[in-house]
Amino acid sequence: MTSPHAQHLTWDDLDDLLMGTERSSVHVHLETCAECRKLAAADLDLVVQIQRLPQLSPRPGFADRVMAGVVAVEPARLPVRPSARPWLKAAAAVLTLGSLGTSLGWSLANQSLLIALRSDAIAAMKGTAAQLLQAIGGLSQSAVVAALRDTVGGVGVGLLVTAIAAAYLAGLLSLQRLVTVPGRAP
Repeated sequence: MTSPHAQHLTWDDLDDLLMGTERSSVHVHLETCAECRKLAAADLDLVVQIQRLPQLSPRPGFADRVMAGVVAVEPARLPVRPSARPWLKAAAAVLTLGSLGTSLGWSLANQSLLIALRSDAIAAMKGTAAQLLQAIGGLSQSAVVAALRDTVGGVGVGLLVTAIAAAYLAGLLSLQRLVTVPGRAP
């Protein structure tokens, strides 16, 4: 309490009262303020009840066990994946190259079959295009239909070859992705 005219006691004043080091102004205030007398009595009662509690001690060796746990704790480690074996990588590379070589070898050995398949595909596409154009309006003799027929023949073959090459490349990339052994993350 800073002055005798202050309204109520502070927590420091209550602590001083419990320790017996209070100032005379605290006693003057307690004589005139019932609220502070009640608070001081409750504070004293709490201290007395705490002093009556049984004294509990930790079991013998408690501090040693805690310190041993603190000192022995190691930082958490992430599980380490074993690296891919070199022979597994080599086998995957041989398999991929063998597949590509086999495909290339078959294509070179069967060129006459591939040319026949190409010719049959071109003929089928031309026939389908002609039927489609005739079905559109029976305009088979007009110059527009003839130009479309000639265009579909050349462009259609180019589109077919492009589609087959794109599918082959997509297959190779997919195979490479599936065969590649994942490495360790940095």
